[in-house]
Amino acid sequence: NENEVCLIKREKCETLTCLLQEYDPEKCCKQCKGCYYRDFYHKHDDTWVDENNTCLIYKCKEGVVSIISPECIVNCSSPILILGECCPRCAGCYYNNILLNEGQAIKIGSCSSCICKNSLLECTHIKCPHLHCSNYIQTPDECCPICDKDAAANFIHWKDHSCWFKGSQLVNKKSYRLDKCTTCYCNEGTVSCIPEVCKVDASCPKDQLIVSKDSCCPSCL
Repeated sequence: NENEVCLIKREKCETLTCLLQEYDPEKCCKQCKGCYYRDFYHKHDDTWVDENNTCLIYKCKEGVVSIISPECIVNCSSPILILGECCPRCAGCYYNNILLNEGQAIKIGSCSSCICKNSLLECTHIKCPHLHCSNYIQTPDECCPICDKDAAANFIHWKDHSCWFKGSQLVNKKSYRLDKCTTCYCNEGTVSCIPEVCKVDASCPKDQLIVSKDSCCPSCL
């Protein structure tokens, strides 16, 4: 059509500061030379993490692949390095990004208490005792419910102060093994159960941790 006008616009290429440059067949302008690493192309200035080792960070710079160290920010004078972690960290335990000092205890909710030991947070969950009453109350700050004193006034307890737990009568002041990880204790008609706290060797690889048939906690081969 003689009324149509064809306009040709020439693309303006940016000035490159890199010495090694290359052409992309699908683009008009030159670009800084990229890198091929394990049959995968990376652009100039790209960084990526090794798929087998998250502590290795690679960077492409004008066709050359180099290894850069991860940026570690530690706000203490004597940091420690934990097996399997790239960056050192302050001694102690972390909970919700809060640093707890060695030996420091913290209450998590109303039913769990934890203590920092050897940079590991060891937690114990409170198991509530079986209540010998039909009416009980739950206070906001307590983990376990308690018998309503008014409703329990007419409740007849065992004369020998023994406990009734899971269909069995337990002798007062005696401990019982509920399972290989839990010990229960009868005290004046009330049963308290405490789970065993496992201490795991941080230096032991996960694939070498085993739990024997009669043991609750894993041990290192």
